[in-house]
Amino acid sequence: SLSAQFHVLRMEEKGVGGSTIQRYTDFYFHSDHLRMDTRTGTDVEQSVLYVRDAEKVYMIDHLAKKYFMLDEEVAADMKERIATMKKMAEERIAQMPEEQQAMARQMMEQQMGNIEADFGIEATGENSTINDFDCSEYLMTENDELKKKMWVAGYSDLGVSKKEVACLEEFSELMASFAESMGSNLGDSNFLYQKEIQGLPVRSIDYSYGNPSGEVNLTEIETYTPTKGFFTLPASYTEQSLDQGPEE
Repeated sequence: SLSAQFHVLRMEEKGVGGSTIQRYTDFYFHSDHLRMDTRTGTDVEQSVLYVRDAEKVYMIDHLAKKYFMLDEEVAADMKERIATMKKMAEERIAQMPEEQQAMARQMMEQQMGNIEADFGIEATGENSTINDFDCSEYLMTENDELKKKMWVAGYSDLGVSKKEVACLEEFSELMASFAESMGSNLGDSNFLYQKEIQGLPVRSIDYSYGNPSGEVNLTEIETYTPTKGFFTLPASYTEQSLDQGPEE
Protein backbone atom coordinates (compact mmCIF):
# COMPACT_ATOMS: atom_id res chain seq x y z
CA SER A 1 0.00 0.00 0.00
CA LEU A 2 1.09 3.57 -0.64
CA SER A 3 0.80 4.40 3.05
CA ALA A 4 3.78 2.09 3.67
CA GLN A 5 6.06 4.41 1.72
CA PHE A 6 8.61 6.41 3.61
CA HIS A 7 11.55 8.58 2.64
CA VAL A 8 15.24 7.86 2.42
CA LEU A 9 17.82 10.66 2.23
CA ARG A 10 21.07 9.89 0.45
CA MET A 11 24.09 11.93 1.44
CA GLU A 12 27.69 12.09 0.27
CA GLU A 13 30.69 13.28 2.23
CA LYS A 14 33.87 14.61 0.67
CA GLY A 15 36.96 16.61 1.57
CA VAL A 16 36.69 20.38 1.22
CA GLY A 17 37.12 21.38 -2.41
CA GLY A 18 37.65 17.73 -3.22
CA SER A 19 35.56 15.66 -5.58
CA THR A 20 36.29 12.19 -4.21
CA ILE A 21 33.41 10.83 -2.15
CA GLN A 22 34.80 9.56 1.14
CA ARG A 23 31.59 8.32 2.70
CA TYR A 24 27.97 7.66 1.80
CA THR A 25 25.11 7.92 4.27
CA ASP A 26 21.57 6.66 3.69
CA PHE A 27 19.06 7.93 6.24
CA TYR A 28 15.80 5.96 6.29
CA PHE A 29 12.81 7.74 7.82
CA HIS A 30 9.78 6.01 9.28
CA SER A 31 7.04 6.82 11.79
CA ASP A 32 8.29 4.32 14.41
CA HIS A 33 11.97 3.83 13.58
CA LEU A 34 14.99 5.42 11.98
CA ARG A 35 17.97 3.82 10.39
CA MET A 36 21.15 5.51 9.24
CA ASP A 37 23.65 3.48 7.20
CA THR A 38 27.18 4.61 6.41
CA ARG A 39 29.55 3.05 3.93
CA THR A 40 32.71 3.88 2.02
CA GLY A 41 31.95 1.44 -0.82
CA THR A 42 28.86 -0.60 -1.60
CA ASP A 43 28.60 -2.54 1.68
CA VAL A 44 27.11 -0.92 4.78
CA GLU A 45 29.80 -0.67 7.47
CA GLN A 46 27.97 1.08 10.30
CA SER A 47 24.34 1.66 11.17
CA VAL A 48 22.47 3.69 13.75
CA LEU A 49 19.09 2.20 14.57
CA TYR A 50 16.39 4.02 16.52
CA VAL A 51 13.41 2.24 18.06
CA ARG A 52 10.88 4.89 18.94
CA ASP A 53 8.59 3.11 21.41
CA ALA A 54 11.51 1.66 23.40
CA GLU A 55 13.45 4.96 23.24
CA LYS A 56 16.63 3.08 22.41
CA VAL A 57 19.39 3.75 19.91
CA TYR A 58 21.69 1.01 18.65
CA MET A 59 25.13 1.76 17.21
CA ILE A 60 26.01 -1.14 14.95
CA ASP A 61 29.39 -2.12 13.56
CA HIS A 62 28.71 -4.56 10.70
CA LEU A 63 32.37 -5.36 10.10
CA ALA A 64 32.93 -6.46 13.70
CA LYS A 65 29.34 -7.80 14.00
CA LYS A 66 28.96 -5.92 17.26
CA TYR A 67 26.68 -3.21 18.59
CA PHE A 68 26.07 -1.14 21.65
CA MET A 69 22.83 0.25 22.96
CA LEU A 70 22.09 3.75 24.19
CA ASP A 71 19.11 4.87 26.20
CA GLU A 72 18.37 7.34 29.01
CA GLU A 73 19.66 4.91 31.63
CA VAL A 74 22.99 4.35 29.88
CA ALA A 75 23.38 8.11 29.37
CA ALA A 76 22.65 8.83 33.05
CA ASP A 77 25.13 6.14 34.00
CA MET A 78 27.81 7.74 31.85
CA LYS A 79 27.08 11.16 33.28
CA GLU A 80 27.55 9.78 36.76
CA ARG A 81 30.78 8.03 35.78
CA ILE A 82 32.15 11.26 34.32
CA ALA A 83 31.25 13.16 37.50
CA THR A 84 33.13 10.55 39.56
CA MET A 85 36.16 10.73 37.27
CA LYS A 86 36.13 14.49 37.60
CA LYS A 87 35.92 14.38 41.37
CA MET A 88 38.81 11.90 41.59
CA ALA A 89 40.91 14.03 39.27
CA GLU A 90 40.12 17.15 41.33
CA GLU A 91 41.21 15.35 44.50
CA ARG A 92 44.47 14.27 42.84
CA ILE A 93 45.14 17.81 41.62
CA ALA A 94 44.52 19.21 45.10
CA GLN A 95 47.39 17.03 46.41
CA MET A 96 49.85 18.53 43.92
CA PRO A 97 52.24 21.42 44.55
CA GLU A 98 50.36 24.63 43.91
CA GLU A 99 52.45 25.69 40.90
CA GLN A 100 51.51 22.46 39.08
CA GLN A 101 47.80 22.66 39.74
CA ALA A 102 46.82 25.11 37.00
CA MET A 103 48.56 23.04 34.33
CA ALA A 104 47.08 19.77 35.59
CA ARG A 105 43.61 21.29 35.74
CA GLN A 106 43.95 22.53 32.17
CA MET A 107 44.96 19.05 31.00
CA MET A 108 42.03 17.50 32.82
CA GLU A 109 39.61 19.97 31.27
CA GLN A 110 40.94 19.21 27.81
CA GLN A 111 40.42 15.49 28.34
CA MET A 112 36.99 16.08 29.81
CA GLY A 113 36.15 18.48 27.02
CA ASN A 114 36.11 15.59 24.58
CA ILE A 115 33.51 13.87 26.71
CA GLU A 116 31.43 16.71 28.07
CA ALA A 117 30.38 19.05 25.34
CA ASP A 118 28.30 22.17 25.31
CA PHE A 119 26.68 22.37 21.89
CA GLY A 120 24.95 25.43 20.52
CA ILE A 121 23.10 26.36 17.34
CA GLU A 122 22.12 29.70 15.83
CA ALA A 123 20.57 30.98 12.62
CA THR A 124 22.70 33.54 10.79
CA GLY A 125 19.69 35.02 8.99
CA GLU A 126 21.31 34.30 5.62
CA ASN A 127 19.33 32.41 2.98
CA SER A 128 20.60 30.76 -0.19
CA THR A 129 19.63 28.25 -2.83
CA ILE A 130 21.56 24.99 -2.55
CA ASN A 131 20.87 22.09 -4.94
CA ASP A 132 17.60 23.83 -5.96
CA PHE A 133 16.36 24.11 -2.37
CA ASP A 134 15.71 27.36 -0.49
CA CYS A 135 17.93 27.06 2.55
CA SER A 136 18.52 28.93 5.80
CA GLU A 137 22.03 29.05 7.18
CA TYR A 138 22.87 27.81 10.69
CA LEU A 139 26.09 27.69 12.69
CA MET A 140 26.73 24.92 15.16
CA THR A 141 29.27 25.34 17.94
CA GLU A 142 30.83 23.00 20.48
CA ASN A 143 32.18 24.78 23.56
CA ASP A 144 31.87 28.07 21.61
CA GLU A 145 34.06 26.87 18.73
CA LEU A 146 32.55 26.70 15.23
CA LYS A 147 32.04 23.04 14.35
CA LYS A 148 29.61 23.10 11.48
CA LYS A 149 27.87 25.38 9.02
CA MET A 150 24.54 24.03 7.75
CA TRP A 151 22.19 25.02 4.96
CA VAL A 152 18.77 23.78 5.95
CA ALA A 153 15.68 23.23 3.78
CA GLY A 154 12.22 23.01 5.37
CA TYR A 155 10.50 19.64 5.79
CA SER A 156 7.62 20.48 3.46
CA ASP A 157 10.00 21.50 0.66
CA LEU A 158 11.76 18.17 1.08
CA GLY A 159 8.48 16.27 1.05
CA VAL A 160 9.03 14.58 4.42
CA SER A 161 5.76 13.68 6.18
CA LYS A 162 4.58 14.91 9.59
CA LYS A 163 4.78 11.38 11.01
CA GLU A 164 8.38 11.01 9.90
CA VAL A 165 9.23 14.43 11.34
CA ALA A 166 7.69 13.56 14.72
CA CYS A 167 9.82 10.41 14.91
CA LEU A 168 12.95 12.26 13.79
CA GLU A 169 12.42 14.95 16.43
CA GLU A 170 12.16 12.39 19.22
CA PHE A 171 15.35 10.73 17.97
CA SER A 172 17.02 14.14 17.86
CA GLU A 173 16.07 14.96 21.46
CA LEU A 174 17.32 11.62 22.68
CA MET A 175 20.62 12.05 20.81
CA ALA A 176 21.01 15.57 22.22
CA SER A 177 20.65 14.20 25.76
CA PHE A 178 23.38 11.63 24.99
CA ALA A 179 25.61 14.34 23.49
CA GLU A 180 25.73 16.10 26.84
CA SER A 181 27.54 13.15 28.37
CA MET A 182 29.30 11.77 25.29
CA GLY A 183 30.28 14.90 23.41
CA SER A 184 32.07 14.44 20.12
CA ASN A 185 32.35 10.70 20.75
CA LEU A 186 28.77 10.47 19.55
CA GLY A 187 29.87 10.99 15.99
CA ASP A 188 27.47 12.63 13.58
CA SER A 189 25.86 15.68 15.13
CA ASN A 190 23.85 16.79 12.09
CA PHE A 191 20.58 15.73 13.69
CA LEU A 192 20.85 17.05 17.25
CA TYR A 193 18.76 20.15 16.60
CA GLN A 194 15.65 19.17 14.71
CA LYS A 195 13.34 21.23 16.96
CA GLU A 196 15.47 24.32 16.36
CA ILE A 197 16.08 24.01 12.63
CA GLN A 198 12.73 22.54 11.49
CA GLY A 199 14.23 20.98 8.39
CA LEU A 200 17.21 19.03 7.16
CA PRO A 201 20.71 20.03 6.08
CA VAL A 202 21.00 20.00 2.28
CA ARG A 203 24.66 20.85 2.74
CA SER A 204 26.89 21.05 5.78
CA ILE A 205 30.54 21.94 6.15
CA ASP A 206 32.52 20.66 9.12
CA TYR A 207 35.14 22.85 10.77
CA SER A 208 38.19 21.78 12.67
CA TYR A 209 40.21 24.44 14.53
CA GLY A 210 38.54 27.16 12.47
CA ASN A 211 39.18 25.59 9.06
CA PRO A 212 36.74 23.72 6.81
CA SER A 213 37.52 20.00 7.06
CA GLY A 214 34.75 18.23 5.17
CA GLU A 215 31.50 18.70 3.31
CA VAL A 216 28.28 16.67 3.26
CA ASN A 217 25.68 17.09 0.50
CA LEU A 218 22.19 15.71 0.24
CA THR A 219 22.12 14.10 -3.21
CA GLU A 220 18.73 12.40 -3.36
CA ILE A 221 15.42 11.97 -1.58
CA GLU A 222 13.50 8.86 -2.58
CA THR A 223 10.60 6.85 -1.24
CA TYR A 224 11.10 3.28 -0.07
CA THR A 225 9.01 0.52 1.48
CA PRO A 226 10.80 -1.12 4.41
CA THR A 227 11.28 -4.88 4.16
CA LYS A 228 10.43 -7.05 7.15
CA GLY A 229 13.26 -6.98 9.66
CA PHE A 230 14.81 -3.83 8.20
CA PHE A 231 14.69 -2.13 11.60
CA THR A 232 15.81 -5.09 13.72
CA LEU A 233 19.26 -6.02 14.98
CA PRO A 234 20.97 -8.88 13.15
CA ALA A 235 20.56 -11.95 15.38
CA SER A 236 24.19 -13.07 15.18
CA TYR A 237 25.67 -9.78 16.42
CA THR A 238 26.98 -9.43 19.98
CA GLU A 239 26.25 -6.58 22.34
CA GLN A 240 29.07 -4.62 23.91
CA SER A 241 28.98 -2.32 26.88
CA LEU A 242 29.86 1.26 26.13
CA ASP A 243 33.30 1.33 27.74
CA GLN A 244 34.48 -1.12 25.12
CA GLY A 245 32.20 -0.01 22.30
CA PRO A 246 33.11 -0.47 18.63
CA GLU A 247 36.06 1.76 17.76
CA GLU A 248 35.74 4.17 14.89
